[in-house]
Amino acid sequence: MGTSRHFLPLLFALIATNCAATELNSHPTCKLLAPPPEAGENSVHAQLLKVYPRKSSLGEKFSGCQTIWLDPPGETGAQDYPTSLIRLHFQSGTLVAAQMEGKLCRYAANGKAVGSNSSICPPEAPGAFLSEPPGCISDPKKRAMPNESCRGE
Repeated sequence: MGTSRHFLPLLFALIATNCAATELNSHPTCKLLAPPPEAGENSVHAQLLKVYPRKSSLGEKFSGCQTIWLDPPGETGAQDYPTSLIRLHFQSGTLVAAQMEGKLCRYAANGKAVGSNSSICPPEAPGAFLSEPPGCISDPKKRAMPNESCRGE
């Protein structure tokens, strides 16, 4: 499971938080409220994360959003819908903003945080989040028999 070193500290802090709904662009991937069935998977401390679109499907000039959701654990009393943790906004393949922990972090072309929130944002723009194909973490049968189709990208 390839977890970007920039995201690991963020995910620890964000497991129970919801993102702000501020939109930066009109691409359909920026308006998703829940992960589609083809969303990739990752996990941190036994928490299932859904990632869409997967990094492997982002082209060099991708303009849109990659969102990471915390998938509900299915426990009694737990919410039954995914919680959006992080939404990364890309323009022409460059990360320009990240919504996380209820704040909007903007990034310059050189990857440095800019704007009024820059002092409370990660100082450098995180990269796209890695994930494994759907089911590779959540499906016990696929998880028990790892193969080439279940690798993080």
